[in-house]
Amino acid sequence: MSDVFYLAGGILIGLIGGAVIAWRRSARASEAELARARAEVSRRLADVFALQELSYALSESLQPKRIAEQVIGYLQRFTDVEGALVALTSERSGRARVAAASGGLAGLRDRDITEDDPGLLIASLGHERMLQADDASGTRPLVAGGVSARQVVAFPLRAHGVTVGALAVADPRRGTFDQQTLRLLSTVATHAAIVLSNARFFDLVRAAFMTASRCSRPASSIRSATRRSRPRARVRRPSAPRIQRRSSAPSMPVMWAEKAPSAASNRWWPSSKM
Repeated sequence: MSDVFYLAGGILIGLIGGAVIAWRRSARASEAELARARAEVSRRLADVFALQELSYALSESLQPKRIAEQVIGYLQRFTDVEGALVALTSERSGRARVAAASGGLAGLRDRDITEDDPGLLIASLGHERMLQADDASGTRPLVAGGVSARQVVAFPLRAHGVTVGALAVADPRRGTFDQQTLRLLSTVATHAAIVLSNARFFDLVRAAFMTASRCSRPASSIRSATRRSRPRARVRRPSAPRIQRRSSAPSMPVMWAEKAPSAASNRWWPSSKM
């Protein structure tokens, strides 16, 4: 009887110990899951804050060069990279001009990059997605204008079917580009392309309006000057023609005339027949 009691007690203690171990494991798993959820919420809040700051930066001006400078300033604050640049394409040729640059790519600022440049910047203009290159093969990839880097990522700035420029980012300080950084760079490139395209369209409308106003101004000024210099002539209305009545009988000279009766007099004149 005592053996059965000891056996039952051992089984009960084992069950209780197993339940405690399972509870502790589940508690640790829930804590890890809670930590991952907190990290995901923090990341999402950081992304929302970064997008809000991006909208503020891009809505400051409609000048393409100023927009490029705002994009570079934003990347310096919210990304961990050593160099970045924004190049704007020309409407008449295939060249690209670096409007803003920072860090290791600051030497390319205000330089014209020809369409035959072997760098990744010009190559990205003919694509719709990002291009990425590194020095895994032992050769440092070219960004543009003979400037190389360890790792380069280039995004074409394309909106409404038109490529308005390119965004290039080089040498992340953490060693490689992680997915969060690439996602943020893609968002920045998309929004910057839309704003730059709208700014270019605004410049075209403003240039057309100025051309139309210059073309219409000389005609109006000539008309006003002609009106001021032309003497005003008095318009004389033609007088009605005088019609002289001519009778067939010759007119006789009037020798005498009778005076018409006055209304005040109550006297009757004798008739000529009497």
